Amino acid sequence: MDLLSLTLAQMRLSSSMLARYDAIAPWSVDIPERKAIMTYFMMTGECWVCPSGESEAIHLRTGDMLMMPRWQKHKLCSSPYIPSEPFLDVARRTGTLLWDPAHPLVDTMVLSDRVNSLSSPDTQILTMLFRANSGYQENLINCLPSIFHLAAADIEFMALITMIRQFVASDIDTRPSGYAAAGHRMAELLLIELLRTVVVKRPAGTSGWLNGLGSPSIAAAMTALHVDPQRRWTLEALAHEARLSRSRFSTQFSRLVGQSAMAYVEGVRVQWATEAIMRGMALKEISDALGYATSYGFHKAFVRQLGMPPGEWRKRWVQP
Repeated sequence: MDLLSLTLAQMRLSSSMLARYDAIAPWSVDIPERKAIMTYFMMTGECWVCPSGESEAIHLRTGDMLMMPRWQKHKLCSSPYIPSEPFLDVARRTGTLLWDPAHPLVDTMVLSDRVNSLSSPDTQILTMLFRANSGYQENLINCLPSIFHLAAADIEFMALITMIRQFVASDIDTRPSGYAAAGHRMAELLLIELLRTVVVKRPAGTSGWLNGLGSPSIAAAMTALHVDPQRRWTLEALAHEARLSRSRFSTQFSRLVGQSAMAYVEGVRVQWATEAIMRGMALKEISDALGYATSYGFHKAFVRQLGMPPGEWRKRWVQP
C-alpha cells in the first residue's frame, strides 16, 4: 500500500455535518472561525467567499468547490459589496438548528434565507463540515493550504458529490434508518477524495508530509515507517529505506517535510499509540510495544506531539 493510502486509511472523523444553504440575492453572511474543516459546493447559482485578512475574494460558480482545512472567519455572499449579517442572527431568524461537533449527525441542516413558499432560491450551497478525531490527524490537515479552490471541470469525484446531493435532498420522512451513519461515512469518503486531489495538484501552500510524497526516496522511507511504526527506527534505518546516505537523507527530509526525520518518527509512533488507546490497550502495554525504556519517556513524547498526556487524551477522545 502506498503512503497516501496508508495515511488516508487512518483518517477518521469524530464529527461531521451535511448542510444546505438556500438564498435569494442579495444576501451576505459573516461566518465565524471554528475548529473544523469546512467545504462548500455550489449546487446552483454563484457566490463569493471573502476570507478575513485576505485581499482577494474567491468567486464560486455552479459546480465549483472550496475547502478550508482550517475553518477561518470569512464572508459568504452574493456580492462582496453587500453589508453582512452574522451567521448566528441568520440561523435564529430562520429557525435553523446549529451544528454541535460534540454530538453525532442526526439530520441535514437546512438554512433557507429570504426564501418562502412563493419563491425559489437562486443560490443553493452544499456545505460539509468535518472534525478529525485526534490532535495528530489535525496536524496532518494543517499541512494543507489554507484555502483550496476546485473548479467544476477539475473535480474528478463528481459522482460522489451527486450522491451526497441526492442524500441531502431526500425527504426526512422517507429516509431509511441509519441516516446518521451513512452521512458520516459519506463525509469521510469526500474528505479522502479532497485530500487525494490536493496531493495530485500540489497547490501553493502545501507543506509537511504531503511534500514528502513528491520524492520517491523520502516517500519510500516514510512508507516503511507507516507500515511498521513499532520498529525501533533510527536515522540510519530510514536512510537505508530511502537508499540515501544518512546526511543526505536527513537534509532532504527536513527540507521537504519541514521537520527532522526523527521528530516525524515520533509523531507517527504517537499516532499509532492513539489508535491503540482507541482499541482499549493499556498505556503501559502501548509504551512497551513502542519500545520506550520507561513510561515517562512515552508520556513526554505524547505531550510533545499532542500537547497533553496520554491519560488526558484518552478521557477527551475515547467514549466511556
